[in-house]
Amino acid sequence: MASGERFALRDRVIENPGLIGQTITVKMLASANVDVWLKGNIDRSLPDHRQQLSAQTREWADHLEAQGVIRNAFSTSLFLNTDSRSSPASAGLAGAFMGSLFMMLIVILLSVPLGVASAIYLEEFAPGTA
Repeated sequence: MASGERFALRDRVIENPGLIGQTITVKMLASANVDVWLKGNIDRSLPDHRQQLSAQTREWADHLEAQGVIRNAFSTSLFLNTDSRSSPASAGLAGAFMGSLFMMLIVILLSVPLGVASAIYLEEFAPGTA
C-alpha cells in the first residue's frame, strides 16, 4: 500500500466507525516498489538482501496478483491528488491544474481591462497620424 493510502483508510474508518468488523472492498494504490515488482522491472533472481521488498511482501504481492486482488488499472488519482513528496505513487496533477487555473484567472483579470483601456485610448484620445 502506498504511504498516503493508510491515511485515506484511517479517515474512512473515522468517518464511519461502523466499518470495523465488516468485510468491504477498498480500492487502494500499491506502493511504487510493489508496482515495479509486479511489472517485472525488478530482477527476481537477486538474493533477498538485495531486493527492495521483503520476502514476505514479495510473496503477498504475487499471491494477491494471482488471485486478481491486485490489478494494473488506470487510476483517476493522477488527476485528483495533489503532489506528494512522501509517496510518488500517489502524486497527482491537481496542484498543477489549480495553479494553472489561478494563473490564467489573474492574467485575464489584468490583461482584458488593460487591453480595452489601451484600445479606447488609441482610438479616442491618442494624437492621430495624417
